[in-house]
Amino acid sequence: MVETTGARSYCQTLSQSKKRSTRYLDGDTSWIKKTPSSSYLSSYSSSIKVPVNNYITKVLVDTGAALSLIHEKTLQCMRHYSITSCSLKEVHTANSGFISLLGLVNLKVKINHIITTVDAYVTRDLVCPMILGRDWIQKHHVNINFSTNRIYIYDSRTSVPLLPVSSTEPLTMLLEHSIVIPPFHEKFIPGYVPIHSLLNVVFTPNLALQKSKLILIPHSVLHIRDYHGIISIKNNIQRPKTIPRHTPLGSIIPSSEDLHINTIPEICDTTSHFSSSPLPLFSCIHCAVACATETDLYEHLLACCNNHSTCTTTTIDKFVEHIDDSFQRMKAYLMLHQYYQLFDVSSATGITCTPQRAINTGSHAPLAVHPRRVSHLNRQIINDQVKNMLDNEIISPSTSPWASPVVIVKKHDGSPRFCIDYRQLNYITQKDVYPLPRIDDVLERLNGSNIFSKLDLRSGYFQVPLAPDEREKTAFITHDGLWQFNRLPQGFKNFTIYDIVVYSSSFAQHLIDLNKVCAALNNSNFKLNHIKCSFFQNNISFLGHHISVAGCLPNNDNIRAIMQFPIPLSGKAAYSFLQMVGFYRKFIPRFAQISSPLNKFNRKGIPFIWTDIEQSAFDQLKAAITSPAVLIFPDPNKIYIIRTDASRVGIGAVLLQKQVSTNNKTTPVYKPIAFASRTLKAAETRYSTIELETLAIWWNALSRYPVDQPDVIDDTEPHYITSSTQTDNIFINAVVTRSMTRKRQSPANLSIQQQQRAKLCSNKAPVESSTSSIKNIQIYFDDDTLAQRQNEDPDIQKIKYNHKLNPNYIIDKADVLFRIVKRKFGQHLNLRYLPASLIPKVLSAYHNSTFAGAHFGIKRTFYKIRDRFYWPHMYKDIEHHILSCINCRKNKPSRRKPDGHLQSIEPPHGVWERLAMDYVGPVPESKSGNKYFLVLTDLFSKFVVTKAVSNNTSITAARFLLYDVFMTYGVPLEIITDNGCHFTSSLYESLIRLAGCCHIKTTPYNPQANGQCERHNATLVPNLIALSNRSKSDWDQQLIPTAYNYNTTRHDSTGYAPFELMFARAPRFIFDFLSPPSIPSNAKNYRQQMNLFLEHTLLAARNHNIHHQVKAKQRYDSNRSDPQYYIGQRVVIRNPNPKDKQENLCCPKYGPQS
Repeated sequence: MVETTGARSYCQTLSQSKKRSTRYLDGDTSWIKKTPSSSYLSSYSSSIKVPVNNYITKVLVDTGAALSLIHEKTLQCMRHYSITSCSLKEVHTANSGFISLLGLVNLKVKINHIITTVDAYVTRDLVCPMILGRDWIQKHHVNINFSTNRIYIYDSRTSVPLLPVSSTEPLTMLLEHSIVIPPFHEKFIPGYVPIHSLLNVVFTPNLALQKSKLILIPHSVLHIRDYHGIISIKNNIQRPKTIPRHTPLGSIIPSSEDLHINTIPEICDTTSHFSSSPLPLFSCIHCAVACATETDLYEHLLACCNNHSTCTTTTIDKFVEHIDDSFQRMKAYLMLHQYYQLFDVSSATGITCTPQRAINTGSHAPLAVHPRRVSHLNRQIINDQVKNMLDNEIISPSTSPWASPVVIVKKHDGSPRFCIDYRQLNYITQKDVYPLPRIDDVLERLNGSNIFSKLDLRSGYFQVPLAPDEREKTAFITHDGLWQFNRLPQGFKNFTIYDIVVYSSSFAQHLIDLNKVCAALNNSNFKLNHIKCSFFQNNISFLGHHISVAGCLPNNDNIRAIMQFPIPLSGKAAYSFLQMVGFYRKFIPRFAQISSPLNKFNRKGIPFIWTDIEQSAFDQLKAAITSPAVLIFPDPNKIYIIRTDASRVGIGAVLLQKQVSTNNKTTPVYKPIAFASRTLKAAETRYSTIELETLAIWWNALSRYPVDQPDVIDDTEPHYITSSTQTDNIFINAVVTRSMTRKRQSPANLSIQQQQRAKLCSNKAPVESSTSSIKNIQIYFDDDTLAQRQNEDPDIQKIKYNHKLNPNYIIDKADVLFRIVKRKFGQHLNLRYLPASLIPKVLSAYHNSTFAGAHFGIKRTFYKIRDRFYWPHMYKDIEHHILSCINCRKNKPSRRKPDGHLQSIEPPHGVWERLAMDYVGPVPESKSGNKYFLVLTDLFSKFVVTKAVSNNTSITAARFLLYDVFMTYGVPLEIITDNGCHFTSSLYESLIRLAGCCHIKTTPYNPQANGQCERHNATLVPNLIALSNRSKSDWDQQLIPTAYNYNTTRHDSTGYAPFELMFARAPRFIFDFLSPPSIPSNAKNYRQQMNLFLEHTLLAARNHNIHHQVKAKQRYDSNRSDPQYYIGQRVVIRNPNPKDKQENLCCPKYGPQS
């Protein structure tokens, strides 16, 4: 037995210890004994081939894996339960990598005849189909025996063999994570193979990968440890090379004595700058000192090579000092240190790219503007800036006919900024239509990101060279001369923006993404402004917003500026404040309504009058911006929910998405993505309320939010607004109608939440669209199409080939096959023979469409089609189509008995064991004020207790039960009621619980479950009506006599009167002849007679009741189907209480659902 419990695998998580596992170089064999038995270890892998959810796949049993994993593509090949979300989003691996998790799924793994279960995490980062980890191993007592090469479960009850590793069959080595190899660099990277441990394997590189990427991968002899072997990859050209993850690097086979190893093929003429001796895994980029591990390299850089650039010990340390995890901090430091030239600003250098052309003035004559007069202090600032730019070769003296003036403006911190006024030049420059990214679109792309980096180019424009023939147009004039730019100046309208943000979902992915960006900037010789850069942050400030994992908020500096804005003293100042706050209007609910008093200052000629109304709006906007809502990033995979509202001032909405609550993982919460609002126009102020609500829906739902999937509009207005193509002026005026017509072209499909449709019930019925049904069932085809489809049908081709031998078929000039059919009175019809591909269209046209079908039955549809087309088994196809029609199933009533056989309730064994209770009413109010009466029936004796009451509350039911039942006849064992609120209240339930009864509630909308009580009511009510007066005002006085006569009359189901079974004696009526009482000799004899009477009577009554139930079941089940349903079957469901019911036009069923 080989002990493998202590082995560490490639997917072992380090989330608890946060420690980095040791990486061993090739040739280091300290981790395995050099014994002859090690060769046997390599002949079998730890993989098995077993059914997973009845799908046979290869599974790796990994004792070092804490969790079980399955690849998403493998999961798609099998039937499985739905994937559930999990709090664990990623796991660390033993080789310092990361695996992102998509969710959790329950799977069944069959080991021979035993089915085991496992909760496996779904991922896309797995390089094998599935891994069974320690969670599965410990749960099912798994034992891996390498001496017998089998895996045993449940203490060797059963086993499966390990898959052998053939000595001649090569195994593919894959790259786990994407890598970027800088120019003239060599990297030693781990490759994954599906073998735990193997000594002396021969690695053969992928020749196609070397040719396509122009890289060198040498042949080598490797040691496989923990499913990994380390190989060397060299990049000998001037461009960095990116190799994506899961790329096949080559193949391995176990070595043998007579195996011939080829040399590295010569695939390019590029001269290698690497020495012929093996290079170390990590080397210093400054002094080329070899280091064995990343940790050694990190310590070497901090101790010895921290003076090679000014940023090594200051800037990069500052960038990574906030990272708590020491291993991640080291990774970040080494990655940034690799591109330390980006932060070296000791000398200005231009980037290596094609000079930019962006100033196209056409044939316009040159523009020249005189220099502006400046103060002595500003003149000195201009001189210093010109001198600095001359020294850095950013500008040069000019003799250009163009000239623009210089202006000095203050920055937000009060320092001066040197600027050039290019407004007149911009006016004559042709505008570039290249789309600038919207801030909203940029922020939405940050969805799902957990880590951010922000890069700011140092004088970004001054690093980009300008085309020589456009430099004269950039000329600017000062008091000392005329100068022109050699590089891009600021202030032109066609120049690009250079704000850079890198965002990723995990730290490992962020290293890869940031490495790509830094490599691109470094290759182009860009320089970064390290003061404004930030790396590996959980939150950043970007484009005026504060970005974090939770969402985005307004920038604190901008909020501070808004809060410090003084009370406006002019209309211009008031509108300026409104514009400042309006930049963040998507964070403020009801912004248009709050700011409406300040909007008037935008119009000219309005006198400035500042009243309490304007001051209140001013204060409310300041208060709203100090506590804005945190807006989440939209997830395109989730449904958007739009809640709209309208008032006499404006319309607005909020865009929401469902999120999981942080406190309760099972409770969904709706979080805002954005708020939108606007004030009403002059004409819109005259709209009715429903028109305003309609306008709010269509403006917010289709104008403000471009979404690619159906939205759910949460509003209380009519549903038909979103679906009808015809409108009525009573509800929607012409303006809104035109708006709806335009918006109907939008790709978004909109629906209103079902629970918000109550207002429609009292209004006019909607007019449904007929054009949609015509468009969906477009079945027209001509004879040319029919002939083409007939020729594609093999059955029709045979008939056409032999049609001359059969007089029932003819072919016309259009090559269309007809069937000759004889009808009544000798009539012959030539019917087009329909191919199988056109049958569904014809069935839909003559059954589903508005103009030829209208969803009539099987026979009507059959007689309509049989005189127009022909195909074999036509009636059976029509029958199948109509029986499968969802609309017919949902809307047509059944003309037969309801499905399902009668399920009788076994009668109790004695009196007063099981009771049934119900309210009857409301009925006409009696003189005593009673409108209801309670009925309680004993299901064995059929004895009835009833009482007239004034209401149907739970208090009334509890009092009746306590005083009229429990304290009069005793406490029963069970009480059956329906689900009315009077029977499910806490008061009623508490009384029954204290009495020691069992409360049984019937199925909702199924009164048959309490059938005996309902049947008694059907008998009692007509008799009660017959005894009452004409006005029915004394029915409560006739209730007790009616119940008494019912109890003293023989019941068919028992054969005895309920009174007789209840009290063990025959009832005596008022009109009976008097007879001497039968007095027993003593009490003991009377008790014996009573017990004997009860024993025979109760047994006879129960047998009679059972016999009656059997006969009733036979009658009920006759000519009635009893369908059987299976899990997952799609069915339509009867709607017992439709909310949109309007007279008789209501849908009695809904669905289909599964």
